[in-house]
Amino acid sequence: MATARDVDGDGIPDLLAGALNQGTGIQLIDRGAVVVFSIVAGSPLHVIGGGAAYQHLGISLAGLGDINKDGYGEFAAGSYFDSALLAGAGAIQIFDGYNASLMAQIDGSNLGDHLGAALAAASATTTATASSSSSPAGPGSM
Repeated sequence: MATARDVDGDGIPDLLAGALNQGTGIQLIDRGAVVVFSIVAGSPLHVIGGGAAYQHLGISLAGLGDINKDGYGEFAAGSYFDSALLAGAGAIQIFDGYNASLMAQIDGSNLGDHLGAALAAASATTTATASSSSSPAGPGSM
């Protein structure tokens, strides 16, 4: 589970839940799924099923904030065994909060990478703090 940053635009964070062994449709084995719940309504806003057997979509989740500035928070889901390239390379998928469409996918590079097995959202304040505390390297610096 993870907190989504206001997927439905009501000003209140929503909830992401992964069902990594979910199986529906033709591919019944461990496709996985992501369910986005409205905390206010207590009902699902989006249900996204994995596309292939053993994909395990939803093994990891992260709310990303409003990346495309449409008023809805986007979110990421990992699927540690999925890849268009290699079995077990893994993938991270980024979804639009408004309609749950796939915005981007990052595939693992090597067999057994299991990219997407863990995700965490970074905050803008953490990034800004880290950036402001480091000094740029100049000539002769080590």
